[in-house]
Amino acid sequence: MFSGSFDAIIGLAYPSMAEPGLLPFFDSMIQQNLVDNNIFAFYMSMNPQIDDSELTFGYYDEHRFVSPLVWHPVID
Repeated sequence: MFSGSFDAIIGLAYPSMAEPGLLPFFDSMIQQNLVDNNIFAFYMSMNPQIDDSELTFGYYDEHRFVSPLVWHPVID
């Protein structure tokens, strides 16, 4: 049973931030070799009536962003 409060997307946090004894969803996918790369990406549609938003695991759709894409390391 979840007993804490959170301000994040459940399953995408670092294991150290997860409920004790629980492995976050994305880390479980990595351990099971279900993703080609250890990345996930969001696309948030500006007009949901025309284009759906999406969440991808293991890749990102190059057609969903305007170049240049700037990478920032997420360390904590």
